[in-house]
Amino acid sequence: SPAAEGDRGSAAVIGAPRIWSPRRQNGRVRWSWFVIEDWMACKRRFRWSVVDDLVPLYRSPALSLGSCYHYGMEAAWRLVKRAQEAFAPIDAALVLEAGAIAQQAALEYPYVGEDARDTAMRLLAAYWREDGPAILDTREWGVLGVEHTLSGVIGPGVVWDATVDLLVQVGDPAPRVWHGLWVVNWKTASDLREGTFLWARREGQFLSEQAAARAAGLPVRGLILAVVTKGKHPAFVRDYVEWRPDLLDAYVRDIVPHVRAARTGLKRGPWTQNYGSCAGRWGPCPYWDLCEDGASARSLYGTRAEAARVRAGEDEVT
Repeated sequence: SPAAEGDRGSAAVIGAPRIWSPRRQNGRVRWSWFVIEDWMACKRRFRWSVVDDLVPLYRSPALSLGSCYHYGMEAAWRLVKRAQEAFAPIDAALVLEAGAIAQQAALEYPYVGEDARDTAMRLLAAYWREDGPAILDTREWGVLGVEHTLSGVIGPGVVWDATVDLLVQVGDPAPRVWHGLWVVNWKTASDLREGTFLWARREGQFLSEQAAARAAGLPVRGLILAVVTKGKHPAFVRDYVEWRPDLLDAYVRDIVPHVRAARTGLKRGPWTQNYGSCAGRWGPCPYWDLCEDGASARSLYGTRAEAARVRAGEDEVT
């Protein structure tokens, strides 16, 4: 079995879970879509998130559900990757083991409420009962990376980072037209609206992944968007979205000036508020309380390290 004795827990498979994607490494800002998204959305939000490294100590149920689902998928696909590297049989037993690891990871994930955890576990169980076996039975995906960080220079002095859910090599028996290197992104959705996959061509996060892949010298063809719906009867849809070089070139031309401006903003500000970003498609801005109530709301926030400890029940921030 790919999982060694005593290696059944998710922490042993993939390490401690993350609650918020890091904005800094060794004291330096890691320039990525999430950093620049904060900068473009609101300079005050950029200050809270990047300069002061603050995050809310409690996340919304939707975000917690997505993170819990991702953690389970990461654990299971790392197991698959190790099996492929060891030339172990990719069979029904492995699928069962992957499903069990995914469930265990969701059970251990500390930063989620029980309702969201139950939903994540139900989606994971359905995935490894239906969609996962369909992929593994065909042997058409060779897993090259799980939660894999891509990095490279996209402009003068601008190093760009992106972490992708999966990096896979698609081959037989998939149609030859789809053979090649692809990024896979897992998403949960309430439903599948018309155009769900078309918008991926211009979505900032997905373009950032392609920009990092190209800068790293990888011939990634595009995105495999793997979406599961959250209803009583989950539906799974996978679609191949090929990157368009013209859109990617335009994206990089637009992003590089934002990075240069944000570098200046790190030291000088000004931390002006963009009132048009206070409420967005996912609800209120995570820093709503800080802007609304000032210092009296500070106890609701902590650094990323503090937030991880609080959500794991190990500490209190006062």
